[in-house]
Amino acid sequence: MEEWLRTPAIVAVAVALLGLLWKAARWTARVDDGIDSLKEALSSFKEEVRADIEEIRSDIEEIRSDMKEIRSDTKRIFERLPNPHLKTSSPVTLTERGEAAAESIKVREWASGLAGGLASRVEGKREFEIHEFCQDYMDEMSSTGKDAEMLDRVRECAYEFGSGYSDVLEILGVVLRDEILKTISD
Repeated sequence: MEEWLRTPAIVAVAVALLGLLWKAARWTARVDDGIDSLKEALSSFKEEVRADIEEIRSDIEEIRSDMKEIRSDTKRIFERLPNPHLKTSSPVTLTERGEAAAESIKVREWASGLAGGLASRVEGKREFEIHEFCQDYMDEMSSTGKDAEMLDRVRECAYEFGSGYSDVLEILGVVLRDEILKTISD
């Protein structure tokens, strides 16, 4: 065995192999350190992403809450808008659009037919009370389905004029009030 250790080529190969093994071990250690470092970086990144996702979820909930509030405010604004068919001066009267809607479903003829029978129910009341009576009468008519033919015309008018059903009922109430007042004064 001593003999082959004395051969310089064998010794050189053995030293080279030991050097390669040593370099490979150092490289493997650096790769392991790199992998550990990468694992730590990925773990840190994962935590940051989780925190960002939670923040985004919180922001989304806040936006949803704000949207609900905006929707609610918008509904309240639209509820407060005046009926486009009525002039809000006192007494309430019809606008040109209201007159056109009333004419399209023959409200005046309908109201003049009712006015005589309803006049006795409002005798001695003031004009604003008669107005309230007529609006209540329209609500009752709508809820009970009394005068189905006129209610169908009201729905058709609401559709044709792009209005709400209750807006057109208010037109009927105003015209009915005017016809009752005319009947009482005659």
